[in-house]
Amino acid sequence: MTESLFSAFGKTASEVSADPFSIPDNTYSVMVSGAEKKVLKDVPYFIIEFTVAEGAHKGKSVNQMLRLSPWTQAERPDDWEAMNARSLSSLKKALLDLGIAEEQMDAFNPAVHGKALLGIKGKADIGPNKKGYNTISNFERTAVAAPANAPTNAEPAQEVDQDELARLMGNLG
Repeated sequence: MTESLFSAFGKTASEVSADPFSIPDNTYSVMVSGAEKKVLKDVPYFIIEFTVAEGAHKGKSVNQMLRLSPWTQAERPDDWEAMNARSLSSLKKALLDLGIAEEQMDAFNPAVHGKALLGIKGKADIGPNKKGYNTISNFERTAVAAPANAPTNAEPAQEVDQDELARLMGNLG
């Protein structure tokens, strides 16, 4: 009898998903494993990566992408104002869920303060959307593993004001 290609991994072909990144629709314990500003197709985003912390899908991750520049009428002629309202609401909700107080949000800079969010733990609903991509919703913070003075990923031309960072992130500890 020939040994299966999958046997070295302790599996049979029927036990292996063809999509190793898929996360079935459920509520999971998660941790913020990444938080940075990135530019994709000339649009800046604040991308927060959540990684499943335990269970059968431990180590799999999902990104929450928050647009940082306004939609223009040229991009979305029929609904640019609604899209801007949606983008702002999504950003505010994400920051509130992560523990940033509303009165501190105007000073929050993802490129400077994003790394201070690393290690935040909680529960969230994760599952595939209509296109099959993993999405996250209903994040509820339970604890913070990273100290308020965690290293930052400041943009090259920016100096990090450590006093401002401590004030801004003080309620996360």
